[in-house]
Amino acid sequence: MDLEMSLPGLSFFKRNPKGQPTLDIAEAFGLWLLLYTRYVNLHQLLVLRNFIHDRDLAVVTNTVIDNFKSQAETLEKEGANFNVKVPGRHPTDEKTSADVELFTDEFIYNLVFTRLRDDLFLLNRTVRSAATNDRFRGVLRDFLTVQVNTFNQVVKYGKLKEWQDPAPTFKTARAVKKERLDIGEAIHLWEYLSLRYDQIQLTEFFASFAHDTEYQAILNRGIGNLKSQAAKIERVVVENEIPLPKRPPVSIQAPIDPETLEDNFTYRVILRGIQEALDLHLRAIVETTRNDALREMFTEFLSAELDFYDKFLKYGKMKGWPSLPPTFAQPV
Repeated sequence: MDLEMSLPGLSFFKRNPKGQPTLDIAEAFGLWLLLYTRYVNLHQLLVLRNFIHDRDLAVVTNTVIDNFKSQAETLEKEGANFNVKVPGRHPTDEKTSADVELFTDEFIYNLVFTRLRDDLFLLNRTVRSAATNDRFRGVLRDFLTVQVNTFNQVVKYGKLKEWQDPAPTFKTARAVKKERLDIGEAIHLWEYLSLRYDQIQLTEFFASFAHDTEYQAILNRGIGNLKSQAAKIERVVVENEIPLPKRPPVSIQAPIDPETLEDNFTYRVILRGIQEALDLHLRAIVETTRNDALREMFTEFLSAELDFYDKFLKYGKMKGWPSLPPTFAQPV
């Protein structure tokens, strides 16, 4: 069964007594925090922009600034829409003719890289926490997609300028003409495969006890996606001679009373597993700075996980299974 087909365009979010969509407290806090960090980052980047010498770095920095400005404007509108108190704004621009030798292009690049990297972690956390208002979660997901794409461009530019300092190379007994992975990228691949193996085993176990036939079909579809990704990762792991973790058993037989495993409980466990995978995807993306192809694969995994998370969350809300935070109390 296609998970999309089981969700016929419905929107599942809390409404206030007046019938207007609202946010939960996690979403309201995420809105405020994202807007605050955008103001802070914009102020700092507008100052640093004055000291850039390299034209390409100016283009990269302006792209990051434009993204932050656009997202801040959207969040300001969302704050007004949901009556969320917003922080004070940054100056519209900062101009100075001072020449500070300390602010080299490499120094500025590393600050831009760090601001963007930290923001990605914050965005990812906010997306996975936005469970009540589906439309607002979609806005945040669009932010995350834009920032990931920008991050990939920033990394490639930094490598071209030799401003990226990669981790030590992952060594194998076989001589290679070109370095393939660093040790950070190698451990991410190993962690990916270990997580997917555990998720396959756990989801197969839960699927065998699912009471709702539609829910069982969704779990089986998820198992297929997990196995497909695991096979793709296995090929990269073997190619780079990384030791493989132990695979899950072919089948699972458990003498357990099916009534003790309720669908709403197994759903919440799997939902948390998807959130854990989102964190792993993002961490792998930002810490993969040597191998562009590998970072692209991790980016594809993140996009696919976000798709499934959104659909799986909406399905569970239709059933009343996920635990949602309290509603944000709007002023009367």
